[in-house]
Amino acid sequence: MKAHKLLFLVLTAAATAASAGARANYDVSVYLANPNYGFAGGTIAAAQNSADTKQSIVCNITVNAINTASPSRTLTCQAVDALNNMGWCTLSNPPQSVVDLITSLNDTSYLGFQWNKSNSVCTQLYVERNSMQVPRGATTMSTTSTRTAAPAVPPMADALEQK
Repeated sequence: MKAHKLLFLVLTAAATAASAGARANYDVSVYLANPNYGFAGGTIAAAQNSADTKQSIVCNITVNAINTASPSRTLTCQAVDALNNMGWCTLSNPPQSVVDLITSLNDTSYLGFQWNKSNSVCTQLYVERNSMQVPRGATTMSTTSTRTAAPAVPPMADALEQK
């Protein structure tokens, strides 16, 4: 009888942990090994949850409205990983679809960007929302997972390629 009770408790505990869902912490990573392109990615929440004081990731849109008839805007992305590797890029007058993508971000969205090393122009932008990222301020995870390689980034629309 005691064995059955113990088995029941073990299975109940396992089911409770499983119902919590898979969790991941997408630390900020900067990849500089390719001679032509750099890639950076991670989440704001992971950077804020990290034990180090270096990780950060941001993309923003700046609007210059000096010429009110034709305001210009600039996309700027920057990331620093735990090893203090930094990557950044800019893009002049990004299309509205890129602006919409940036404004859809939240602190648990995975943000990735690629740039051309010769001119620091952003060539790809990747945003992913999923249920796995540990929320900002969380101290425990039911299943720990950290991205160790850049995700497969789909090619950006031709609108992002400056010619």
